[in-house]
Amino acid sequence: MLNITTKVAHPIVPEWLKWHEEFWKTAIHDTGLVLETHTYKLLEHDDEDGQTFVAQLKMASEKEYDTFMEEFDELLRRRTHQRFGTNVISFRTLMKSI
Repeated sequence: MLNITTKVAHPIVPEWLKWHEEFWKTAIHDTGLVLETHTYKLLEHDDEDGQTFVAQLKMASEKEYDTFMEEFDELLRRRTHQRFGTNVISFRTLMKSI
């Protein structure tokens, strides 16, 4: 499970949410590597600088994760940065169910 935590500046939250649903999730699924995506808004979290969201991408195996990271992750990061600049900051965490 790839966990992508994203801080979104308050003024652009509605635009980012629309883009996330219409472009980003579609692009993720179009890779053919991701089985499911879920997006959550963090609650009870300091959101003075913006709202925090978490996208979870479920993949069948580490092979799909490696392929995703090698072939698609940087492109999606660049597109996000081109669109929103420093108003959106993300970090990724790889998780394994135990």
